[in-house]
Amino acid sequence: MRVGQARSVVEYIQIVSEIRSRWRVVGASQDEELWYRGVRSASYRLLPGAYRQAGCDDVTLFAYFQQIAPAYVERPPRTDWEWYFLAQHFGLPTRLLDWTLSPLAALYFAVCDNENSARVPAVWMIDAGSLNLVTIGCDELVAPRGKAEFSKHWLPWEASDSVGSCVFEFEGQRCSCELPMAILPFQGERRIAAQQGMFTIHGRSRVPLEKLLVRARDPAQRRVAKIVFPHADRSVLLRELRELGVRKSSMFPELASVAEDLIADFTDS
Repeated sequence: MRVGQARSVVEYIQIVSEIRSRWRVVGASQDEELWYRGVRSASYRLLPGAYRQAGCDDVTLFAYFQQIAPAYVERPPRTDWEWYFLAQHFGLPTRLLDWTLSPLAALYFAVCDNENSARVPAVWMIDAGSLNLVTIGCDELVAPRGKAEFSKHWLPWEASDSVGSCVFEFEGQRCSCELPMAILPFQGERRIAAQQGMFTIHGRSRVPLEKLLVRARDPAQRRVAKIVFPHADRSVLLRELRELGVRKSSMFPELASVAEDLIADFTDS
């Protein structure tokens, strides 16, 4: 796994470009499937919230969420997947892991919290097509749709340890929801669109995603990298991002974010 170090936005983009070029050379797939995930600490593994919390019964949590949430939303979601994305959006521990198509958006999420200066922020980078090739045998991204389709088997009540076998038949093929896969989210939510959001959905396996890619049999499919910022000034990185148009209101398009950006622009706070 490639690990790079950067101090500035310019250095970061240079490293991203180098990795993109290297992956383009060693593999056949195109780089439009490169995804990024900013984390506040380089020690964080690529595991979803439901698997980071010990003893988390995500099936029960989600069932209660579906019962209670309709009183708080203007339009209840129409499908199980829309419900699941909504639960992730409001912080419920799920098997979803957030990604973005934008390396700058990922860097923003890595450094926007300045509360703990001892943590070293980082950005993870994967080729989503390579991930799916390793885990489900197909380098295409999966778009969740209706109930009678492939991706439904990764929903929590289908992939739960209590269900039994995670092997299923689809279009005459023997498949498994054991490992994670990259999916295309429903784009009806403004934040997902603004953040160019993508997701991985994790099955039964609690092995961190980066370990799965590092262990891929084909070296060309080991497309995972981490860029860390051990010596960077986060306030400088945030200023550089603001100068490039990446700020809170562009990530969270709502009036509260606009007000925060205006305060940052016109006061010393």
